[in-house]
Amino acid sequence: MTSTDAAVSAHAVDASDVKRFLRSNHEEDEEGEEERVKKPWKLGEEALNTWKAKWAAKAEGWLDEGHNLSSMREALGGYDMSRKNAMKYYQFVKKYNERHPGRD
Repeated sequence: MTSTDAAVSAHAVDASDVKRFLRSNHEEDEEGEEERVKKPWKLGEEALNTWKAKWAAKAEGWLDEGHNLSSMREALGGYDMSRKNAMKYYQFVKKYNERHPGRD
């Protein structure tokens, strides 16, 4: 099989015997790929600190984009956000408070 990108090899993947999908392999994707964490509260201390650092860095970016507490709360699910999104929101609040000291 060929891919639309001739430099990238592709192979068919069976998906429940219903359809066949084309998946391509990019070597550079594998290097930068990180495992998706579904339940960060179950991580060990070192992995949790890495996860928090990742989301703290993303929070810096959200602040640079002009987000505030209410816009991020809504973006992460409002008052009914998941536990995981609440942890992300907490990282955002910490960064927000660093930039806006004196806020009670």
